[in-house]
Order: sequence, then structure tokens, then C-alpha cells
Amino acid sequence: MTPTPPPASDRIVAVAILECALTPSVAAHLAVEVTRAAALTVPRRESGDDTETWIALMADELAAYPADAVTATLRAWPRQSRWRPTLAEMVPLIDEALHWRRRALSDLRGIRDTADERQAALAHLAAQGGTRSSLRGA
Repeated sequence: MTPTPPPASDRIVAVAILECALTPSVAAHLAVEVTRAAALTVPRRESGDDTETWIALMADELAAYPADAVTATLRAWPRQSRWRPTLAEMVPLIDEALHWRRRALSDLRGIRDTADERQAALAHLAAQGGTRSSLRGA
């Protein structure tokens, strides 16, 4: 038995929320969390101890991911390792944390509405005072 998809208006809202939840961060905002991770870990011997460069590069590279996923991953790291994380170690953990968001977004985008259903859903959302652009802050 195939599950019944949610109403189009609910899907539009859910897609907007998931798109926001997958929005990349800003390196400057992540610098605080990367600095925190640096303070709680030990530099790897082979990488030297150029902490400022490590912070800048990690924040810049991790800015491609949502801030909450990066923050959660960086905050969990010192509990599992005393060594400063590498980008190669962080990316798979962040990707794993984002898996359900990406999957849900893909699934919701895979449901096709007719033009009439979509128009009715948008009209319903507008009548309630919310649209996709208002959800995204635009």
C-alpha cells in the first residue's frame, strides 16, 4: 500500500523549511565554534601548531554546511578525540548529520503536484499569511 502524500500546501512549507535548514553558513559565524574546538583539542604533530591558520581554513571550508550541523559536529568532536579534527574527518560526520534533511527534501521534491494543486496550495498559504518567500526570510 502506497502512503498518501501530504497536502501540497504542507509540502511547500516543508520544502521551504528544509531548504532553510540546508542553507550554508558564513565562515565568520563559524569561527567561534572552530576556535572552541581548537581550544579543546591538541594539534596533530604533523600539522604543526598554526592555530590561527587552522581556524581560518576550517571555518572557510565548513561554511559550505549549515551552521547548526557544523556546531553540533565540532562540539561532539572533543568527546571522541583529543586531536584537532581534520576536514576529512569533519565532512563525513556533517554529511551524516544532514542525511535525513537531504533525504526528506529529495522525497518531497519527488512528489509531483498538478498545476491546479500547486496554485490552490499557494493560494491557501497566502490566505494564511505565509508564503515560501516569507518562510525563507525573503
